[in-house]
Amino acid sequence: MENLCGYTQTLLQRADVQSVLLVPRHDKHTSLLAGRLFLIVVKRQDAESACRQFVYNGELIIEQQFSTWQLEKWAHQGLDERLAGLFHQAEIIRDEGNYVTGLMERLLRMPASLQKRRVCEEYSILLRRFLEAKDFLHHGLALDAYGSLMLALSAWARLIVSQAGEQPDSAIWLQVKRLDSAVYKLYEELSASSEVVEKRIELLLLPIEFCLTSQLKECAQYVLEVMQTRSRPWQLQELLDHPALAKSRIELHLLLEKLVQRSIVHEVLIPSTVHQARERAYLLSG
Repeated sequence: MENLCGYTQTLLQRADVQSVLLVPRHDKHTSLLAGRLFLIVVKRQDAESACRQFVYNGELIIEQQFSTWQLEKWAHQGLDERLAGLFHQAEIIRDEGNYVTGLMERLLRMPASLQKRRVCEEYSILLRRFLEAKDFLHHGLALDAYGSLMLALSAWARLIVSQAGEQPDSAIWLQVKRLDSAVYKLYEELSASSEVVEKRIELLLLPIEFCLTSQLKECAQYVLEVMQTRSRPWQLQELLDHPALAKSRIELHLLLEKLVQRSIVHEVLIPSTVHQARERAYLLSG
């Protein structure tokens, strides 16, 4: 930091700067960068952000600017994985009025308003990848099954982190190792076991299936609560168009199929505009 003292002093003297954070060189994100990464929080009430590069005393500096407005929005709506990792690792150099210090816990925790949706999204993605892996394995496509299973484990990891109320980091498996060591060991077994690929896949499909079955109702609460808002059956497109679901990543048709299989939701047939056809619709049980 010695050769950057003049640069940091300039930052600290800027009236528009609320907080300055430095991402350590040993951080997993900085290995992808050629220079030193500074996160600058500026006093602005808009969504504008900026990324600038400087050379100071022969060293490249990358300056990523965010407004206080943007940080407040992220505290309410959630950070993406890369930013969550950056803020988690960053060292605070300046923090006027302890602004970032006070906001940090909210930034790194998943907002309650977002948590149910994220849990439902990751569960449904886990379900899709699990079904893909089973199908590929059934057709003798072991490498494709392996690829789908790795994606399934990634969704399971994000599900675990989301259920804990944390923001998923790009180094997701470090979080899982702390939160659920059993699932972390499953990931290690798939990655490093000496068993043939087909055997590794078969061994992992069982615990994933148990997770999908045992956690279905809990993880589907976001969709079930939408369905509770009226007493008549829901057509699939009505649910897809619902404001709470329209922009989500929930694999809705797969989730509904699973809910029907477990008798949490009933399938009903309703009149259709298609001649001599009836349309599937869904109604909560009980």
